[in-house]
Amino acid sequence: MNHFKKIILLIAFPFLCNLLIAQTNVSLMEYWFDNDFVSKQPVAVSSSKTVNILESISTSSLSQGLHTINMRAKDDTGNWSVVHSQSFYKNKVLSENTSITQLEYWIDGNYSQKQSRTTAGSQDYILLDNLDLSTVTTGLHILNIRAKDNLDRWSVVHSQFFYKHSDYSEGKKIVQLEYWTDNQYAEKITSDVSGSEIFTMLNELKLTNVSQGLHTLNIRAKDNSSAWSIVHSQSFFKHPDFSNGKQIIAYEYWIDNQFDNRIELENDASSIVFLPKELSLSDLPVGLHTLNIRAKDNSSTWSVVHSQTFYQNAAIQGENKISAYSYWFDSNLDESTLVLLENPANPYELQAMIDVPSELALGEHTFNIRFRDLTEKWSIAVVDTFTKTNVTYLPDIVANQVSVYPNPFETQLILVPGDLFGEINVELNDLQGKLIWSDKINIESNEIALQIPVLPKGVYVIKLKGKDKTVKIKVIKK
Repeated sequence: MNHFKKIILLIAFPFLCNLLIAQTNVSLMEYWFDNDFVSKQPVAVSSSKTVNILESISTSSLSQGLHTINMRAKDDTGNWSVVHSQSFYKNKVLSENTSITQLEYWIDGNYSQKQSRTTAGSQDYILLDNLDLSTVTTGLHILNIRAKDNLDRWSVVHSQFFYKHSDYSEGKKIVQLEYWTDNQYAEKITSDVSGSEIFTMLNELKLTNVSQGLHTLNIRAKDNSSAWSIVHSQSFFKHPDFSNGKQIIAYEYWIDNQFDNRIELENDASSIVFLPKELSLSDLPVGLHTLNIRAKDNSSTWSVVHSQTFYQNAAIQGENKISAYSYWFDSNLDESTLVLLENPANPYELQAMIDVPSELALGEHTFNIRFRDLTEKWSIAVVDTFTKTNVTYLPDIVANQVSVYPNPFETQLILVPGDLFGEINVELNDLQGKLIWSDKINIESNEIALQIPVLPKGVYVIKLKGKDKTVKIKVIKK
């Protein structure tokens, strides 16, 4: 409910401010719910043209359902503003033990043609890969979705606009692109393309004549059947020209809209800023927040503000440790693998060989991993991309106990040659087959030390090639 409350006030309050006389300040706010004016709540504020009362509004006494929040402000001359009202819906407080057991979705107003999905009882469910939109016509539509929990309660309906493109035949290629800024279509720039399904044009953009400030870039593509795509638009900000000699000498950051509580730090004159490893966030309440940061150069000019959303978790009482992790590929959360740690640790350094499923197609994929602590709380998922190729490797250990240790290693590997003999070639490759290091050695004992050069952490393949056989072994650099 707290998130919804903030959305309402961020929308309603700017209208309130516009009605106040420019020479006056807000000295008092009051609000009430529905028609219950007699229960209005006054909020004392410091005399200012702009006020923020987000943390002063409580909805704990309201029943579940649709309500109206009403608000007005009094200036320092004793005049009240008009009343501003906004509808909102208060949901039930969800129990941590609830989980999603069923989903249903439909397009536009066609609820009678809804599609249902039964889930395995989880608090997370990724639906994107399961949507059937084959019967939806080309054009603009609305996707509606709701979920049912294990107490047979349905959520409110969530709706999202989307545009379905016409079917794209395999023989279609991009042959021309055109782009323009803002509403200047008459000054569009056209660029011919040598017939491709993908085209990167970042280095082709000509924006030298665009003034400093906020603009919109519009782009569309034409295929080899002379059909144009829809226009794709993206906002961007053009900075002033950055002359040689400009250096960042300070920066400041603040949380949410608490600009008055910003923290300013000096920076050694440089074109790069390194933030402190630990920002001062201990006083933040649990929930969603925004980190804002800007930098100042040696001409005392401030940059635009860069903002990033983050979630503040609840403080853990006592020592907490990582007790398990789970991982999955692409959006297949239902097929995640859970790994329990015999000895919970904090910090925990993950060193494991994770097999890519054989049924995963060649090409680019995502790898997702998250961690669970002793209080059974999961972290957010860490996501990375990788490419599956058709490179194959021999088993880690082949006949006659050819092996290496320790694995994981730091700077040295001990080779147990088994039935390898004579002179052998040793190669160390990354997982894409790129040669990292090589050497020639003579097998003269049952164990041979291999001095490995400095390497970044990761998984590598050591290749041992003798006169009659070749052995490949996966090793981990820690």
